Amino acid sequence: MAIIFTIGYIPKSWESDSSGDKTIIVGDIDHSNTIEYEYKINDDNFENLTTQNVIDGSMDETYMALSSDSVKLSKDDSISIPFLVMKNIYELCLEETGDVDSWINLYEEGISEFKNNRKKYNECFYCRYLVEEDDEILREALFVIKPN
Repeated sequence: MAIIFTIGYIPKSWESDSSGDKTIIVGDIDHSNTIEYEYKINDDNFENLTTQNVIDGSMDETYMALSSDSVKLSKDDSISIPFLVMKNIYELCLEETGDVDSWINLYEEGISEFKNNRKKYNECFYCRYLVEEDDEILREALFVIKPN
């Protein structure tokens, strides 16, 4: 079984995907014209498959590291996914809560793409939680986070 967590960022300058459409496909940065970090979740850590960095420690330390990585994606210290929002996203992924933070503009199960019509989500982050086993998707959750 593989568990993959993706954090992506849609730049302010985003106009369209590579085909001229307004679709963002998580995991396909060339098509979507976005920036992403992909993590493999192991029993002991989160391994950033993009940078090869490994996040070890408590879950609070992991949320802080993921929040810091979101700053690197946006390339702006004032634009990030806050610690508590990251914690809420992960709790929703694990089905430990039903409460959705107000920063989360879109939360949907079973999808890996979304429309960005009229640049609605420019300067926003997106996250996807994906659980696969033998090329079968067991769980998929997508979030779009609009920084306040």
